[in-house]
Amino acid sequence: MQKMIPRLLISAVGSGTGKTTVTAALLSAFCARGMRVQSLKCGPDYIDPMFHSHITGRPAYHADPFFLSRFAMRELVSRVSADADCTIFEGAMGYYDGIGGTEQASAYTVSDWLELPTLLVVNPQEVDVENFVREHSEHGGADRVLEVAGSPQTFELAWKLARPNAIVTVVALYEEAQSLPLPKMYGKNLIFKTGGVDGCDCDEILRLIEEKKIDTTPLITHEFPLPEIEKAYEIFENRKEKVIKVAIRCI
Repeated sequence: MQKMIPRLLISAVGSGTGKTTVTAALLSAFCARGMRVQSLKCGPDYIDPMFHSHITGRPAYHADPFFLSRFAMRELVSRVSADADCTIFEGAMGYYDGIGGTEQASAYTVSDWLELPTLLVVNPQEVDVENFVREHSEHGGADRVLEVAGSPQTFELAWKLARPNAIVTVVALYEEAQSLPLPKMYGKNLIFKTGGVDGCDCDEILRLIEEKKIDTTPLITHEFPLPEIEKAYEIFENRKEKVIKVAIRCI
């Protein structure tokens, strides 16, 4: 009996919205948990699969409905995912962008043929996120919202995106207290879940970093010796020099 492997397609409303970034983040997160992750790219793209393989340590494949029939694609995915714990697909261009401006051979085709749940990535600078979510929801909003950005604007957007009786999980940290405009939220009946950084896995995370199974290089933008820690804090606190994280060398 063939085991059921969780599958997910990462797509978007168009190109340049961050599909590869989100896909790489998910692949990294799953691999860091010791999972065997198989990745596939929709369409004839040979650059993104190299990113996938670098992260997963496995060959990445193409789920291309132009060259493959529905049956051949199902067979390919089943074969290459046989020993995997989950399978992640990355779409090409927009969800419905196919041959000659049609849906033919698009990411939607792959989703339809393989019956994949789809995560759509949008750029809030190009798309009205609130309207987008409502237009693509059967319930007037999202069932669950994760707020991880940590600004007053994203906090407000989080509860606005949620449908009535939805759950809003806040994992971001704020510089100032946030308030809920209850008169505007009448009828929402939302459940809020909050929490900062979970430190219960610190030992495991440090071990994985030491074993080079988690790459922190993209996050650490500055390094300072311990005697210069005040300068490090000054840069980090005031967000200078495009700082993300600062590492302190104790030796």
